[in-house]
Amino acid sequence: MLAAFFALTTAVFAGLAAYLLFKREGNAPPLAGQANNKKAEDIASEERMYVIVHELRAPITAIKGAASLLLSKSIGEAERDKMLHVIFDSSREMLARISEILDSAKVEEGKFAIKKVKSDLSVIIKEHIDVFSYAAKEKGIALIFEPTDIPQFYFDPGRIGQVINNLISNSLKFTKQGGKIEVRIQAKAAEIQVEISDNGIGIPEDKKPLLFTKFGQISNSSEAEESSGLGLFISKQIIEAHGGEIWIESKEEGVGTKVFFTLPFIQEEEPTSGVVVSDPSAEVSPGV
Repeated sequence: MLAAFFALTTAVFAGLAAYLLFKREGNAPPLAGQANNKKAEDIASEERMYVIVHELRAPITAIKGAASLLLSKSIGEAERDKMLHVIFDSSREMLARISEILDSAKVEEGKFAIKKVKSDLSVIIKEHIDVFSYAAKEKGIALIFEPTDIPQFYFDPGRIGQVINNLISNSLKFTKQGGKIEVRIQAKAAEIQVEISDNGIGIPEDKKPLLFTKFGQISNSSEAEESSGLGLFISKQIIEAHGGEIWIESKEEGVGTKVFFTLPFIQEEEPTSGVVVSDPSAEVSPGV
C-alpha cells in the first residue's frame, strides 16, 4: 500500500513537470511588436514555475524516506506513528503546491470559480486547524481556536478552507519553536471577520509591497521554510470573489503578524458561483 502511494505521488510530480514543459514549448510565437515583452515574461514565468517544481521535491523526498522506514519494519510503534504523520503532512504540502499552481492558471484565464453554500464557518475552520495540530505539536507551537456561535451563512467552504490552510501554514513556517498561533472569529454588522495572529518573525518593511503578489515570498530568513509565493495571491482572489477583503498587519520584524479577512454575512440564497478575472495590478513580484 505504501509503495503504491509513493508511486502515485511520484507520478503526480512527474506529470506536473511534463505539463509545465509542454506549456513552455507549446506557446504560440508572439507578434513582432510583442517579442521583447513576451520573452521577458516567458523567462520570468519559466524560472518561477521551475522553482515551484523544485520545491515539490522536498515533500516527495520526505514521503520516500518515511515510506522506506515503514516498509523496512525496523522501527517501533512511536516512530512508525511519526513517519505516518510525515507522509500525511508532506502529501498535504505537495497537494497544496499543485493546487496553487493550477488555481493561479485559472485566475489568469478567468476560470477561477467559487460555489457558495450555507455553511458553519467555525466548523470549517476547526476541521482545517485539526489538520495542522500534529505539525504544530512537533514544532512546539500552541495552535489556539475557540469556536464562535455564528449562524450559518453563504460562502464557499472548500475555498475558504483553502484560505485557512494557506494562512495557518504561513504562520507555522514563520513562527519559531515555543510560539503561538491564534484564530478568532468576530461577527460584525454585515460581515464576519476572521483573524489569524502569530508571534513569529514578522514581515520586513521592504517586503510588505510583495504581499498578495504572485510569487511574492516575504522572507529571506534562513530560519523560515520557503514557499511557492502563491498562497497569499490565491487567498486574495478567493476572498475578493466572495466580496470580502483581506489584509495583513505586521508593525515590525520580530513581533509577529496578524492576517485579517472578511466575508459578507449572507443568509439568503444567491447565485452559487462567481468567476474571478485576473487582477492586472497583481503582477508577478520581482525575485526575493
